[in-house]
Amino acid sequence: MLFLSAASPAVPEGAAMPRVEIPANPRAKALKYPGLVVVIDPGHGTMDKDGRITGQGASGSLNASLAKGLGLKLRAGGSAELPEELITLDYGMRIMARLREAGVETYSIRSYEPGDERPWFKVDYKGHDQEANNKLRAQWAEKHKAVLFLRIHFDGSENKQDSGFSIWYNDQSIHDKDGALKKASYDCSESIRRRLASAVELKDLGLKRFERPIYGFKHASMPAVLLELGYLSNPDDTLYVSRPANADIYAEAISQGILDYFAESH
Repeated sequence: MLFLSAASPAVPEGAAMPRVEIPANPRAKALKYPGLVVVIDPGHGTMDKDGRITGQGASGSLNASLAKGLGLKLRAGGSAELPEELITLDYGMRIMARLREAGVETYSIRSYEPGDERPWFKVDYKGHDQEANNKLRAQWAEKHKAVLFLRIHFDGSENKQDSGFSIWYNDQSIHDKDGALKKASYDCSESIRRRLASAVELKDLGLKRFERPIYGFKHASMPAVLLELGYLSNPDDTLYVSRPANADIYAEAISQGILDYFAESH
C-alpha cells in the first residue's frame, strides 16, 4: 500500500501518512560516494508553533476503491483527497531508501524513518512565512553537509488537462558566485530527467527555471533540484502517481539519475 493510517500523535486525526521500510544509512565502508550527502525535501507539510499545518500545496481526488486501498479518509461523496504533503513524503521515503541501498548517505527533512519520525516540518513561528520556511529547509540541508538538495513536489493547475512532469534547476542561489551551483543543478536535473523520461508514462515537460523568486533555491548553498512529478489537478495524473508500482518506478528512476550525476561529476 502507498499510505497507511498513522498512529503518531503529531498527525491530525483522520490523516493518512506513508509507511515505507527505510534502511539505515550505509556504514562508512559501504559508502559508494564517501562525503557525498543527499538531503531530500518532501514538499509542504509545515507545522507552525501552534500545531497548525500551513502552506498546503496541491491536492488530487481519488475514487473510493483506490482511496480505501491507500488508507485515505473518504469524504461524504465517496471520494478522497490526496494532499500534496502526503504523497511527497511517500515518494521522498522511497527515494531515500533506494539511495541508501545504493551506498549514498541520505537524509530527509520530513521522515518516517524508524526512531526518527518527523512527518511534519516544525517551525517556531505562527502562520505561514514562505521565505522563512524555505530558508530553514535549505539551512537544514546545509547542516547535514548536503552536496545535493532534492525537493519533491507535485503540480497543480486550474486547467485540469495540464499533465506531465517537469524538473526545475537552481539558478537563484545567493551563494553562487561563479555559476558552479547553477551548472551542477542543471547537470543533475538533466540526469534525472533522462531517467524519468524513459521510465514513466507521463509527458516529459523538460527542464525549467523559475522567473519568480524561489526561496528554497535562493538560500541553498549546494546544487538544488525541484521535481514536479505530475499534476494532482489532473485526474489521470493523480491516478498514475498514486499507484504504488508507479511510485516505485519514479523512485528508481530518480535515484538512478542521481547516481548517474555523481558518477559523471565526482
